[in-house]
Amino acid sequence: MATRRKAVPQVTRRMEDYLAAALYLELQGMAVTVTALARRLGVTKPSVVSCVRRLIGAGLVQHEQYGKIHLTDEGRNRALPVYRRHRFLCDFVGSVLFLPPDRAALLACDMEHHFDEKTEQHLFRVMDVLESRFDRSALKDLIGDEDQEKREKLLPLSLLEKGQKGRIRHFLGDGTARERGHSIGLVPGRNVRCLLPLGEATEGHLVVALEGEEKRLVTGSMALCVWCVPFSGERPSLRR
Repeated sequence: MATRRKAVPQVTRRMEDYLAAALYLELQGMAVTVTALARRLGVTKPSVVSCVRRLIGAGLVQHEQYGKIHLTDEGRNRALPVYRRHRFLCDFVGSVLFLPPDRAALLACDMEHHFDEKTEQHLFRVMDVLESRFDRSALKDLIGDEDQEKREKLLPLSLLEKGQKGRIRHFLGDGTARERGHSIGLVPGRNVRCLLPLGEATEGHLVVALEGEEKRLVTGSMALCVWCVPFSGERPSLRR
C-alpha cells in the first residue's frame, strides 16, 4: 500500500506578512506577541489571533498561552525570503524612484510576494551595479528635473493625432520588438510626426514620418511600444 505524502500547508500572502513581521521583531530583539504584531501590521488583535492559529496549524509558529509567539525553523525559513525582499525592494524603489519611506514600504509590500528566487537574484545584481557605478546622492541629478518630468505627458505613438509631432522618450518591449523598432528608426530621442493615425491607414497600422527620413508604416502593436512626449502647444485628444 502506497504511503500518502503529507500535504504541504498553503501559505497565503497575509500569512507571509505575519511571518515577516515576526522575524522583524525577533531581529530587533523584541518579544513577538499578539500586541506587537497588531501594532506592526496595523491590524486588530482578533485578526492577529486568527492568523496565528492558522500559522500554528501550518507548523510555522508556536504560541505560549497568553505569551510569546515563536517562529519554528520552517517558519523562519519561510519568513526570511519575504523579509529580505521587502527590505531590498524598499531600498531600491526608495533610492531609484525617490519615494519617501512610507510609500516605498507600501510598494514593496505589493511586490515582494510576486518575487521568486531568480527574480530576487536579478534585483540583487541590479542593486550591485547601481552601488558600484553611481553615487546615490548624485543619482537624482543624473536622472533629471523632477518638475519637468511632471509636466511631460507620455503617450503611446498610436494616440498622436494626424499631423501631431512628438519626441520619442521610451521604447517598451522585449528584445525582438526593440530590434524591429530600432531597425525602422523608432528610437528614444527621435522626433516623429503622425501622418495617418490608426483607422486612416492600412488596417491595424499608422503612418509616421521621422525627422529627416521617409515615412514609415507602423503596426498598431509596435506603436504601443513607442511612448512620446507631444511638443509644447500640441494638445492630443484621448477619445480613441
